[in-house]
Amino acid sequence: MIEQLNIFSIIVVSAVLGFVVFAGEILWYKKILSNELSRKFIHIVGGLWIASWPFLIDFPEIKVLSALMFTVALTSHYFKIFSSIHSVSRQTYGAVLFPLGILMTSFITEDPWVFFVAVAHLALADGLAAVVGKKWGKKIAYHIGHEAKTVLGSVTFLLCSLVITTFYILLSGRYEDYVWLLIAMPITLSIIENTTIKGLDNLLVPIAVVFLISNL
Repeated sequence: MIEQLNIFSIIVVSAVLGFVVFAGEILWYKKILSNELSRKFIHIVGGLWIASWPFLIDFPEIKVLSALMFTVALTSHYFKIFSSIHSVSRQTYGAVLFPLGILMTSFITEDPWVFFVAVAHLALADGLAAVVGKKWGKKIAYHIGHEAKTVLGSVTFLLCSLVITTFYILLSGRYEDYVWLLIAMPITLSIIENTTIKGLDNLLVPIAVVFLISNL
C-alpha cells in the first residue's frame, strides 16, 4: 500500500510538472509569451512546484525524479525537443544544470525546508531577476565574460533572497542566527549569481544555500 501511494504521488507530481512544461510550450508556440518569458515561466512555476516536493514525496523519489529530469533536459538540449526552453540566442547550459542542481541538492540535504529554500532561490530569485533585468534593466548593464548582467536584475535577486531567507528563519525558529544568515545568504548568493556564466548559477546557487544554512 505504501509503495502504491509512493508511485501514485510520483505520477501526480510528474504530471503537474509535465503540465507546466507543456503550458510553457503552448504559450511560446501561440506567441503569447516570448522565448525568454516562456522559459522563465517554466523556470519559476516549475521550480516552485519542485521546491514543494519534500512535503509530497520522499527524498528517494525526489532523487529519482531529479535524475530523470536531468536526463530529459540533457537529451532535449542536444535534440532541441522543447523549443520554448532551448530557443535562446546565447550559449547556455542553464536548462541542463537546473535539474542537476536540484539533484545535487537532494543528495546533500534531506531537510524539507532547506531543500525548499534552496530550490526557491533557484526558481524565484534567479527567475525573477532574469525577467526584471530583461524587461526594465537594459539601460544599466555590465558584462561578465560575454554575458550581459543588469543592476536591476541583481537587485531583484538580492531582494528575493532577503524575503526567502526571512521566510526560512521565521519558520525554522533560528532566531539566534537571524542577523548572520540574513546578511550572508543574500550577499553570497548574489555574488554567485552575478559572477557565473552559461547558467552555472543553476547548479551553484542551491548548493550554496545548503552549505550556508548548514554552517552558519
